[in-house]
Amino acid sequence: FIKLMNKENIMCASHYIPLHNTKGGIKFGRKCGTVNISESFSKRIVRLPLWHGIINNIEEISDKTISIISKISKN
Repeated sequence: FIKLMNKENIMCASHYIPLHNTKGGIKFGRKCGTVNISESFSKRIVRLPLWHGIINNIEEISDKTISIISKISKN
């Protein structure tokens, strides 16, 4: 999704890194059991663009987002 959005000049980024995968989490943290849900969500949460003046582009961004999600979900 991110690559396809970037090809449309809509810059998206991964939004969530599980705490246990951060530098501090690796160094100081601990976990009990599996963290499959946290890791699964980290692969699916995306930060869409947000900036002052986005209102001028919101329809285009929304349309392209929906189009790309539709293409991905058909696969």
